[in-house]
Amino acid sequence: MREKSIFYNLTDENENATTELLCNLCHFDEYKEIIFDTLGLKDFSIIFEDIITQKQISKGKKPDVEIKNDNVRVFIENKIKKGYNLLKSQTKVYPEELNKAPQKNKKMIYLVPENHFCVEMIKKLQKKYGFIELIYWEELINALEEYNEKKRSEIITESINYFTKVLEMIPKTKFSEEDISLMKDIEKLCEVNKTMAKTAELFFNVAEKLRKDLKIKSFHYEPNLVCEKDAFGYYFNKANCFLGYSFVLFDNEKLEGRDFVLSLALNKDSVNSKKIGDFHDQTFYNDGWYYFKIGQYIYDSDVLYKRCKEIMEEWL
Repeated sequence: MREKSIFYNLTDENENATTELLCNLCHFDEYKEIIFDTLGLKDFSIIFEDIITQKQISKGKKPDVEIKNDNVRVFIENKIKKGYNLLKSQTKVYPEELNKAPQKNKKMIYLVPENHFCVEMIKKLQKKYGFIELIYWEELINALEEYNEKKRSEIITESINYFTKVLEMIPKTKFSEEDISLMKDIEKLCEVNKTMAKTAELFFNVAEKLRKDLKIKSFHYEPNLVCEKDAFGYYFNKANCFLGYSFVLFDNEKLEGRDFVLSLALNKDSVNSKKIGDFHDQTFYNDGWYYFKIGQYIYDSDVLYKRCKEIMEEWL
């Protein structure tokens, strides 16, 4: 089936294509301002024609991006996966090349995911050279999302979707104050399709990433949405895991009215039997399910993902 994307069949999902798209966005002044501001280049005088990709600066050495004019020289090294290593040329040759450059304004920018395993190495380079910048892809995508909330651009929407997919990030779900208010009443939530769809999207995206990242054999079914008077969320499969809001009581906690708790529920048959004695007041057992409290109301997919991942890695 043809995907609804202006980039469908036009770009590969790899590092080079990601670099080219990022640079092409700089053709538009509004988008260039967002990108340069995030990369720490807003005070540099740069025009679109100064931006070059994959140009050889010495034998076999080609930075992903070079920005060059009489007063500016910048290298950008882009990494889209946490396990993609930085080569010697990228951590030694490029900084040394910039160190010798006559331009007044220069930077060596490493654009990487937050969990990239070379982050500490880059931080050490920052101590050695005063022009090293460590920028996270998450920062850049957040900046594009903030712009998009105000001005709504289909090009930026499609670009965010592309970057998010290639970097294997969890898509963000935006909640309004009205959405958040409705989420505090499960009966009203199930009656309001717009808010329910956003909440379902949040749970689905987190569940899907957990299912893929943890590679647990029991997660072989597509997530299944349930919306009932005492539960709203996703089953990861037909029997073993549920992520969502449940009307359950944890020890020393009294829920008033229709309040409910965001929790990850694991079927007793899927829990590591050796861990059973370690349960504490942040867990609740009911009718064959162990409920692990995550919090009352969480709207950030990254926070939700990290908490669920910690629980599942420890207890499954």
